[in-house]
Amino acid sequence: MIVEEEEQHDPLLPEQLLPVIIRDVGANVAEIENQLVAEPELVAAAATPADDDDDHQEQQPGANRNNRGPRSRITQAEFYSFMISVRNFFNPVLCGGPLTQQWMADTYCKIEANRLKYIRENQAELHVAQYNGLMDYINNRAERQNTQVGTVYILPSSFIGSPRAMKQSYQDAMAICGKFGKPTFFLTFTCNPKWREITANIPNYLTASDRPDIVSRVFYLKKKELIDDIENKQVLGFPTAYIYVIEFQKRGLPHMHLLIWIDRRDAPSSEEDMDNCICAEIPDKLTHPRLYASVMAHMIHGPCGAINKKSPCMDNNHYEENNWHSHILKRGNRPFEVDNRWVVPYNPWLLLKYDCHINLEFCASITTVKYIFKYVYKGHDCSFEERDEPRLEWDEISNFLNTRYVSAPEASWRIFKFPLAARSHTVTRLAVHLPLEQSVFFQPGNEEQAAANAEQDNITTREIPSYYNFVKVRNFWKPRARNQRIIGRIYTVSVKQAERFCLRLLLIAIKGPTSYEYIRTVNGVLLPTFKAAAAALNLLEDDTIWERTLDEAAEFEMPERLRQLFVDICLFCNPTDAPDLFERQLPHLMDDFIRNDYDAQVARHLTLKWIQEKLALANITMESLNLPVPDFQLIHRIIEAQLDDNAEATMREKRRLGNLMVSQLNEGQRAAFDTVMAAINDPDKSMPHQYFLDGPGGTGKTFLYNTLITVLQGQGKTVIAVASTGIASTLLIDGATYHSQFKIYPPLTEATRSRIEDGSYMAQLIRNAVLIISDEATMKTNHALDAINYVIQKVEHNIDPYANKVLLLGGDFRQCLPVIRHGNRVKVLEATIRNNTTWPLFRPLGLTQNMRTAVGSQDYADWLIRLGNGTLPQVPRLNDPDLIEIPADFFNVRMNLIEHVFGNPVNLLDDTVTQQICNRAILCPKNKDCLRINTQIIKDMPGAMHEYKSIDTIDSDDPQEIANYPAEILNTFDVSGLPTHILKLKVGAIIILLKNINSRQGLCNGTRLIIRSLTQHLIVAEIASGKNKGHIVYIPRMTMSPTDSDLPFTLKRLQFPVLLAFAMTITKSQGQTFDRVGIFLPEPVFSHGQLYVAFSRSTSKEGVRVEINESDKQGHLLRNHPTATEEEKLKVFTKNIVYREVLL
Repeated sequence: MIVEEEEQHDPLLPEQLLPVIIRDVGANVAEIENQLVAEPELVAAAATPADDDDDHQEQQPGANRNNRGPRSRITQAEFYSFMISVRNFFNPVLCGGPLTQQWMADTYCKIEANRLKYIRENQAELHVAQYNGLMDYINNRAERQNTQVGTVYILPSSFIGSPRAMKQSYQDAMAICGKFGKPTFFLTFTCNPKWREITANIPNYLTASDRPDIVSRVFYLKKKELIDDIENKQVLGFPTAYIYVIEFQKRGLPHMHLLIWIDRRDAPSSEEDMDNCICAEIPDKLTHPRLYASVMAHMIHGPCGAINKKSPCMDNNHYEENNWHSHILKRGNRPFEVDNRWVVPYNPWLLLKYDCHINLEFCASITTVKYIFKYVYKGHDCSFEERDEPRLEWDEISNFLNTRYVSAPEASWRIFKFPLAARSHTVTRLAVHLPLEQSVFFQPGNEEQAAANAEQDNITTREIPSYYNFVKVRNFWKPRARNQRIIGRIYTVSVKQAERFCLRLLLIAIKGPTSYEYIRTVNGVLLPTFKAAAAALNLLEDDTIWERTLDEAAEFEMPERLRQLFVDICLFCNPTDAPDLFERQLPHLMDDFIRNDYDAQVARHLTLKWIQEKLALANITMESLNLPVPDFQLIHRIIEAQLDDNAEATMREKRRLGNLMVSQLNEGQRAAFDTVMAAINDPDKSMPHQYFLDGPGGTGKTFLYNTLITVLQGQGKTVIAVASTGIASTLLIDGATYHSQFKIYPPLTEATRSRIEDGSYMAQLIRNAVLIISDEATMKTNHALDAINYVIQKVEHNIDPYANKVLLLGGDFRQCLPVIRHGNRVKVLEATIRNNTTWPLFRPLGLTQNMRTAVGSQDYADWLIRLGNGTLPQVPRLNDPDLIEIPADFFNVRMNLIEHVFGNPVNLLDDTVTQQICNRAILCPKNKDCLRINTQIIKDMPGAMHEYKSIDTIDSDDPQEIANYPAEILNTFDVSGLPTHILKLKVGAIIILLKNINSRQGLCNGTRLIIRSLTQHLIVAEIASGKNKGHIVYIPRMTMSPTDSDLPFTLKRLQFPVLLAFAMTITKSQGQTFDRVGIFLPEPVFSHGQLYVAFSRSTSKEGVRVEINESDKQGHLLRNHPTATEEEKLKVFTKNIVYREVLL
């Protein structure tokens, strides 16, 4: 019989007594009045009145899954699966309504309990002793709690659904991510209980929740069809990989989370591509009635907006205004108005086919990877209870059983043995164990056989499973007959197990290892430990790296350069023991003072004074690094007279040079110079004190800045000169970036404040300054200007704007504006300084005469102005106001862009040619295009290739968090502003610096250099441009972290802070001038001012060549136009994005 609640009842009165329907095997139905029945006790008898013997040896089992002969018994899951199969006769188990649901849950709990019982009784066979790290943790925890360790029960990763299994699945997913990068799409597929396949197979007196078996079977088949659509039919493009998990939670109905990797050739790369596969709009009801119905039924979320301002989708308690149509949606008895803001993103084709909630999201950033993988593999819903016990009992089995929910749909899914997770690639897990330590997975010696095979193919240990298959019966690795989708992964190791952790790093890095001794051998020397070997190969970050760096430099460099290198290491490399490093290197650091006949004690303090002065420029004290402070009383008598003489000589030279520079100013520059000087010398403070110097590139803004600086320094006055970019700061006398000068570091928000303390040297410098100059201010954000205003008011104790100091901003709004991550036009415009509340205070000063353009190139200068202003003729036939024609003079059909700009790569080692190519560059809109061009050039360039690998870690003290991101995964992240994991360099190559190291030396973010020598720990380079051109500098490895990235953690990358720079991004090139420029546009520019900046980098039209990839967005767009003339068909067009509202 079955016991069933009547369907029709008041949902608002759950406590009422409902009728009960009783149906016997003969299908006779009777209704009786509901009583307070002890339902749980009746479930088993009501559902299965005849028999419930779990063994059922009479049941004929199938063939043994291991092909080792027939089995004499069947499993519980197989028997219960048989019991709930649909037959041609009445099955009381499936007709019990709520009783069926409870029967399903109870039955699966019995199956699971038996499996857990076996695990509990066989802990020894599960190699519990191998969990060394866990046992150490338990013992330490018991000691802290002053208790004794009780019984320890481990739930191994082999138990599906256990926390360890989920963790291993997470690591497997990260291994796939390490091979293919971040996923392209995240899809959530939810069961629809109103699917025809479900409703057609359920009697009218039952609901979908009463038949979890049908729900599970239908969802399983739908899931298979969806995977087939994506993997084989390729409805979203060619997939390279996928993973999915099935989830239930307390809500009951199953849903699938699916991560999809699409081949980069098919993956969306533009907003138009995104719109073609993902939609978040309510379709037209008349033209798309089916799609409209599905969207309204499945893809509306909420309520939000004014109805619920606490909804997660709200931004500052409001939505942007909209102009789209609204629709009335009724849920229950309460209709409410919805519009496109309420729509969950979906793919129209998938939604129409599957008619359920099927959310498709684009994985725009790496941040989504952690969230999605953690979400996908977070495990079951749990609850926890704390208890005070006299002994520390560690029972993972009981904890798993007592802290989770099991719903009927999940129970039926598990009874049917449907997979809870799957992936496109098999991930083979390899264990890491030290010599003579037992391994659960491989017998001793097998790894050597595997390594011997690996050596033949020159592959690393974790790559072995991709090419070889481990034959367990014979214990050896056999080459795979065909290329299968196999990925190898080495188990993660806690950093607390130092030797195993270092062994893992070595196994990842070393190709073809044959033995433990082979792994510990570096440059022919057998080292005593794996940690020593890892440190020698620069796989481990410690102070020995910096000691070896300074030792290498000492072999061929003067002491002053060594001191600067030591300062750079202290500032940017975070040595753990700077005092010890100083003492070890002191003989090299003070050698020049010793050679000048100073005794060792005086030379030591002179060295410390030199280091202190350089650190002070970065607002760093000796005390903060635990370095000894110099004895000024000892050295004062030696250097005082010399300093006074040098200062007076410098003042005289400044006055002479200042007068010369003033005489060279043109009319516009002189007018601006006189205005600023009058404001500085205004005794009554009646003149305006804030100015903005506007002028296109090449009108002499930098020369005017330096004239003001030189004249004022000749008068003994202090000037602060800053710029938004490192390159621009190197062009200013004593220039620095505003980040370093004012200690304002990104990411910048309205709450950003300077780190300058009121009594510091930097604060005193601000108080002494009579003029503050800020070049390239148009790239500065509104928040940066607020932060500068705040720190000036703070140190001056004056609340007037900028404390009434004379402030001269300069720039060109035609050039690139602030870079706003994922920002649209509105957000970029909001971020500019024109949106700052103090902007109305700035008085305009203008320069118009172009001093950079070569003689006879005035037409080119005029064309550049029209390009920057967005006033070039539009193309009526193309119906796109951003499209412009690129004159034919800019194209060279006889040679490719690389040959035109750099010539034959074979000649790049010639010093004369190298000096020429320093003034040449290929400019691209995006980093990925620069990387491809640079890789091609360095490959064709003669000379030995040097390969340097980074040490990647995350900034965390949590060993578990560190283990979640093994080094090989971190190595795959290419983050804007950081060097790549593998740097391939050659002597003579052009590189660009990625970090502001020393602006006074010309070492700023964006500085181009020529590599002169490469050692294991140093790059010796020559500055290629600017006032420091020709200076030799030494660049060590440095620890870098992205200032504003989409990473879900802080990545720390120890690597040389450089990239190849034959090609560079247009944004990086701003502020630089080249003799020859190649502009490569594989796709149109995407932000304001990019095209203007690219074309204005050259002094003449003849120095610019362009290469454009043909597409439907640029190129010969009129070639197939029916009314275009033959002349028009030959014209080339591309986009020029100009935000005219920001122009002055």
